[in-house]
Amino acid sequence: MKAPASSLIALFFAVTLPNYAAETADANGLKYRFVRGQTNAYQVTLESTAAEERMKFSGVVFVDSGKVVEGVAAVRLSGGLKSEGLHGPATPFPGPYGFPHPLLRQPMGFYPIFEVRVDDLGRLLREPGVTPALPVPLGSLPEVLFQPLPAPGETESQATAGLWIEDETPPGDGGYGGRYAGPYYPGRPQALLAATRTVTAKLGETTADSVTITKKIEMESRLRSGNVPRLRATAEGEVVFDRQRGCLRSVEFRCDSTVTTETLTLRRPFVLTVRLLEGDELAKALKAESERAQPAPPISAEALAKFVADLEADDQERRQVALARLQNAKIESPTPELLAAAVKLSGAADSFARNVAMQLLGKYGTTEQLTAMLRLLKNADAGNRHELLVGLRRIGDLRAIEPLADLIARGNYDADYAAEVLGNFGPAAEGAGLALLKEKHADTRRRACTVLARAGTAKCLDALKEQMLDPDQQVSSAATEAARAVCARCGEEGE
Repeated sequence: MKAPASSLIALFFAVTLPNYAAETADANGLKYRFVRGQTNAYQVTLESTAAEERMKFSGVVFVDSGKVVEGVAAVRLSGGLKSEGLHGPATPFPGPYGFPHPLLRQPMGFYPIFEVRVDDLGRLLREPGVTPALPVPLGSLPEVLFQPLPAPGETESQATAGLWIEDETPPGDGGYGGRYAGPYYPGRPQALLAATRTVTAKLGETTADSVTITKKIEMESRLRSGNVPRLRATAEGEVVFDRQRGCLRSVEFRCDSTVTTETLTLRRPFVLTVRLLEGDELAKALKAESERAQPAPPISAEALAKFVADLEADDQERRQVALARLQNAKIESPTPELLAAAVKLSGAADSFARNVAMQLLGKYGTTEQLTAMLRLLKNADAGNRHELLVGLRRIGDLRAIEPLADLIARGNYDADYAAEVLGNFGPAAEGAGLALLKEKHADTRRRACTVLARAGTAKCLDALKEQMLDPDQQVSSAATEAARAVCARCGEEGE
């Protein structure tokens, strides 16, 4: 199992089972038979019950059964929640994922579709490399989502397993919380804790239409603070399974976790309820999801002006909402005011603001914003530099040649794409490519060949021939291909 974060992002999926048909009428012989192409929708309510952090989330989640082969189905998960708590009435989280939230390490949105493979006994066979993590003690989304069913004749079961969970740093205990719109954010994981998790399940009331399974989960970290576990968590609840329709009808889990350090104790109680939507409610939910999936229309001039004005507001949440909206908006006519705001944001201490600024400048920046773009190119985090490179390629200003060559020489994460961008400047970039060809590192010389394959003239052929003898096979191959490209181009140009 992957180490779960202390996050409520996907709590609403906690026991959302795929659409099945019951294979037998006996509660002790339950199996799941997936129906391809059928989608269930669930109304989900998630509520923190801590007196100091009262908050509530609600939304609809979708479970869609795909291809089924010999009892194994590909099941897609999607959906999202909106806040009804501390942030005012029903304010949707912006962006594809939303902001981090109190008690959560991950945002509440779950619009990207995740696919898992599960068999007719509820056993998880395959999951994505990165999946939403549930707060302790519920485990990862797929593990909780596809719980094994009781074996024939079995009325009670108990299983204990060891696992790793992410440690937490409560507020005021030295952790870094980061910046976001809202109260306390629990911060980045500091370490992994070895823990023991025990799951007890028992068949309850059984009728012709449904079966109830009661479940209790207990988790304790092996690391202790004094005479108590550093992290202890419990969850108790009931799952009502519809035997006629072969799918989840409702669920309620009452959960509690306690983190204890040398200086303080942090307790986090919360309740999850899930209800299957039917009839008109189901039709309304499916229609809303279909409309949401349609491409967003271009942002209007009036809305754009409002978002740009919000970036100057003293209210941090207004700024964050505007940033998220601009990050994902389709802007057909970017204004000078927007680009000026992006330049200003490029120097912000808030990493989210800087990232949005990079995206805006990469998509819409001009030569007037080139200085800011080149500064960001040098200082940006590796994973957030691609938009800038796309923008520099689009603008084509020769002032970008030296910074691009410097990025390639430093061997950054996206140096390969930077080499492609630099090569697009044509013969003006040949000198930079030849200089990179003299660098010590083989990867840099290989990328220099990429530059010269696009930008080189007959002047670079001798240098490329030397690299064709390089003992590094990747360098020699790249030099050979570059020399062929240059000779073909020179021949076409009559040089």
